[in-house]
Amino acid sequence: MTVVRLPPEPTLRERPAALTPDPSPHGPRSQMLVPAWLRPGGEGRKRVQPPSPRISARRADSSAQSFESRSGSPPLSTGPLCVLIDSAHAGPCGEGSGVRASRRSTGFTLLEVMIAASILAAMGAMVFGSFRQAWTQKEEIEKVSERYAAVRAALDRIALETSEAFLSEHYDKKRYPPQDPERIPTYFVGKDEGRRDELEFTCLCNERMEADSKTSDQAAVRYWVDRDPDDPRVESLLRRVNPVLDEDVRRRGVKAVLCRDVKAFEVEYWDTIKNEWTDEWDTSRTEHLRVLPERIRFSLTIKDETGNERKFSTESQLMLPRSLDF
Repeated sequence: MTVVRLPPEPTLRERPAALTPDPSPHGPRSQMLVPAWLRPGGEGRKRVQPPSPRISARRADSSAQSFESRSGSPPLSTGPLCVLIDSAHAGPCGEGSGVRASRRSTGFTLLEVMIAASILAAMGAMVFGSFRQAWTQKEEIEKVSERYAAVRAALDRIALETSEAFLSEHYDKKRYPPQDPERIPTYFVGKDEGRRDELEFTCLCNERMEADSKTSDQAAVRYWVDRDPDDPRVESLLRRVNPVLDEDVRRRGVKAVLCRDVKAFEVEYWDTIKNEWTDEWDTSRTEHLRVLPERIRFSLTIKDETGNERKFSTESQLMLPRSLDF
């Protein structure tokens, strides 16, 4: 059902010609003045232009005032007439008629859509910025973690291999005369080079990767700091391993980068005779002839994420400090 607001009913003295009494079987008291264009089954089926609500209202108000001034009694009706009309039988009261149904307009205006789109774009930019910042921080944290992990792995490998260092007197005395200690196939040499120390020794750390390979657990290992083969602008900690102990044991081997962008590599050796740490150790010299240190301390310095130097240290204890002679 639709509520339609009709123009105010005119007074009895100025009744429009279009208004005719509606016959009713209940007698004259139940008769109501209904416009002909609203009466079903009559002329209301034709498209008759109803009187304008504003003009009818003004006429009704003026008639009511003139009637009241002459007779002293109020008019019959001065307010608008509301009639319930079924939308199925609205007839000519739809488009083109003066009767307007009260409908609520739906949809959004262009300004509202633009404001909503602007707010949505601003929220999307804020969310994207926060996600991008979080992703950047995640990548930086991963780089720092990988960097520290590489340093710890390098120190752990050095500590493991030095703990398995050994000296042996079982070698060919004619091929390697004892009078020339530098030619003996098993050795331990640590050089003090300031912040870039060198360490070279023989150990039982060789890993045989192929079956039936003509190698043993013995190997010669060297650690030192030099230019990175992939990036000459930085210095890295390098490692060389040679599983064959012969005359060229100190000149041959497979070289690899153990830790990149190293600022310092320092090694100290514990002297049990002097009961102090020393910076050098050489088993071919008289001071430490054919004797290994009991403990070794390593320090590796790198640059952290803030650009400052950070130092990592570890120690290893040698299992065979004395030369094997049995």
